Amino acid sequence: MADGAASGSTPIASERSPHALTAGAGAPVVAVIGGGFSGAMVAANLLASARGRGPLRVVLVDPSRAGRGVAYGTASDAHVLNVPAAKMSAWPSDPDHFVRHLAAASAPFGPASFVPRATYGAYVESTLRAAALGARPGATLEIVRDRACEVAPSALGATVRLARGGAVTASRVVLALGALAPRTPSGLDEAFVASPRYVADPWADGGAALDGVAEDEPLLLVGTGLTMFDVVLRLEERGHRGPVLAVSRRGLVPHAHAKVPPGSAPCIEPRDRLTARDVVRAVRAAAAEAERDGRGFRAAIDALRAGTPAIFGALSHRDRARLLRHAGAYWDVVRHRASPDVAAAIDARRASGALRVTAARVVAARDDGGAAAITLRPRGAGETVSLRAARVVNCTGPSYDVERAADPLVARLRERGLLRADPLRLGIDADAAGRVVDRAGSASSVLFAAGPLRRAATWEGTAVPELRVQAADVADAVLASLAERACAHAVAV
Repeated sequence: MADGAASGSTPIASERSPHALTAGAGAPVVAVIGGGFSGAMVAANLLASARGRGPLRVVLVDPSRAGRGVAYGTASDAHVLNVPAAKMSAWPSDPDHFVRHLAAASAPFGPASFVPRATYGAYVESTLRAAALGARPGATLEIVRDRACEVAPSALGATVRLARGGAVTASRVVLALGALAPRTPSGLDEAFVASPRYVADPWADGGAALDGVAEDEPLLLVGTGLTMFDVVLRLEERGHRGPVLAVSRRGLVPHAHAKVPPGSAPCIEPRDRLTARDVVRAVRAAAAEAERDGRGFRAAIDALRAGTPAIFGALSHRDRARLLRHAGAYWDVVRHRASPDVAAAIDARRASGALRVTAARVVAARDDGGAAAITLRPRGAGETVSLRAARVVNCTGPSYDVERAADPLVARLRERGLLRADPLRLGIDADAAGRVVDRAGSASSVLFAAGPLRRAATWEGTAVPELRVQAADVADAVLASLAERACAHAVAV
């Protein structure tokens, strides 16, 4: 049984034999691959949607506990949400749902709290469980803790093959894979990447890669964003006191959240011939105005959020690429901010000299026996700098480029031409309904996508406020697709 499932006849099953998970007559199966926030909430919306009619079996496939994923799988209380609880409801139609959940659990958090991510993962899992227990008539949830290794579409649906053997025969498949593992930073060759001096993914195996770091080891962190913040806090939690140098091309670090009054969005109309330069100028002007009137630049950035998809969509491909290339890194540090406490902890480490942040790129690195011998080129400098560190930790954060993805399922689907990268390499190419676009440019009638890999159309698609709306929309699209298939079958009969 799934954790927390009721005994007897229950709509929740876990560890069920995958051989039994096949679509029966009159009971279409929707397989959701990925059990992080997006996968869990697609499943929850499928179960709860009033659009659904008749029996439906939702099969959630993921080796980890539902609702966790990489983002919420951490056990560290130092890893907190970077958005206040009041904005983190899993249901777009019920904005206070998470806050009520915290109050019902007597949790010591309020609407303005930056809650531990582990607490949020438990909330997502309980939300899915509640959706299954209160599912509309005929709808059931089955959880399979395994890894999907292949999806083979057919005329009527698809077969999802599982790593431990067996398969799920489904009418529709939703790829809710989350973001991809970090890419290897430039300057690191295959020999160094294979050495024990390199940590490719600090969150692999639940963060076990950081467990062996000695408390006095000097470290080089490649990447200066929120992943770097998380790694530094995790190391400090484990007693690490050695020097840490963090580098990135621009040396930018995320800003902190602050209490700011509501702002008005910059005056950017999604219109023909809108350019990247127009967008940058308008955002700068709005931020400067917000600073002058005392609201602060954060008010302007937050007010722009709702209109970002329409603005990004109005740009030509060339201007989208230009905006990402020149302004993307700056946008990330003002848009994806850290909680005040986390930012203060990082500032304290920097003030003490334990953490240094600089703009530089890695030119070369080799395992020199007792340490990593690293060559850096500081930004704007002609000469390189040499240093030694016990380890190099990849803190560049998640990847979205499916063309370079090492994930076996994504690689297999890409090689077979069943999916392709969007032109900007922001994720999976999909249409407005979430249907996956294949190599030939055709939208699938069977494969759908949800989650951060759908960010190509909007640029903003990695945070809960956007993902919860997308999860509901994808669930509706899947149910509509099943209804169309049922109608076509009835006409044919």
